[in-house]
Amino acid sequence: MDKRFNVIFENIQINKLIVDNNTFQFLNVNRVTLNNKYLTNLQRKYNQNSTRAEWFFSFQNVNEVNISNLILDNSNQQSLSFSSMISASNVKDFIISNLTFQNSNIFYLIEIFKVQNFEIRDLQIINCQQATTNMNTYILSIIGVASSTFSNIFITQNSNLLFIYETSKFRENGTSYFLETDNFQINNFQISQNVLYLSNSSQVSVQSSFCSFNNITYQNNQGNFFITLSQSLLIQNSLFQHNTGLNGGALALSQCSNLILIKNTIFQFNQAFASGGAIYLENVGAQIQMDNFVKINQNQALIGGGVRLFNNQPNLPQSLNFNYKSIIFDNNAQLFGKNVGRFLKRQ
Repeated sequence: MDKRFNVIFENIQINKLIVDNNTFQFLNVNRVTLNNKYLTNLQRKYNQNSTRAEWFFSFQNVNEVNISNLILDNSNQQSLSFSSMISASNVKDFIISNLTFQNSNIFYLIEIFKVQNFEIRDLQIINCQQATTNMNTYILSIIGVASSTFSNIFITQNSNLLFIYETSKFRENGTSYFLETDNFQINNFQISQNVLYLSNSSQVSVQSSFCSFNNITYQNNQGNFFITLSQSLLIQNSLFQHNTGLNGGALALSQCSNLILIKNTIFQFNQAFASGGAIYLENVGAQIQMDNFVKINQNQALIGGGVRLFNNQPNLPQSLNFNYKSIIFDNNAQLFGKNVGRFLKRQ
């Protein structure tokens, strides 16, 4: 198609079909609009050899994509599974709104690759299950995207699913790339009561230069919230409660630089099976700031009941660089570091 063309699909209903080999492919057009799509009782098995162009909705070399009001509901039919819903590559602006996945066995639903601006709002994932035993696969992958924004996200009562994976590192035609000024934002994000079979996985994994998280409610989840290689991280107006993880019962931060700012956020009743009942910090050189409205209490771990600082490089700080006693208190560690556990050195 010619990039001067605009494509509009509205009011699509697909019911009780096997769509393993069906694809809606949009290539080299100006704008694509998909509105009101209701998919029920569909079978689309995962094919590890399929390319992005073979996904159910595939967009390549498009200026603008708008998808709104899309629902997948397989009515809890255990014999049905759905994979490879939406893929996009080399798109300038990609917007998804009012997207619902419910009552379905799902696997690897959305992959966004090399998109300039990606926005998803009003997303719901409710009562879904992982369709395979592969525990390392996220249902939503964002790779090499300059700007990503999530708002009004509701994820609850799912089993064995990993949700969001974002990275600024990618490979194309044998060459590796790394974005240095990408940004990732989440506003109004509620994720609760999600179960994992493995304790060392993260429900959300973000590797982005500039991160901002506002109004996050993360509670009663197995698996933590993981952020790495951030140059600037802001977490504010949030609640992390009753979560479990291996290192970092609620939050794990790795190799972050410059600034970590946490404001008006509560970490309570979280548990790490190893280190950092609420927060685990590994090789973090950033200045860490927490305001007086932050509370980290009643968390537990083997080491560092509230926070574990594990900086094993000599050029990195070996203690928290602020007065934390009124912020981090009444936590419990079975081995050492009741409130804050640091990296042990040999004398």
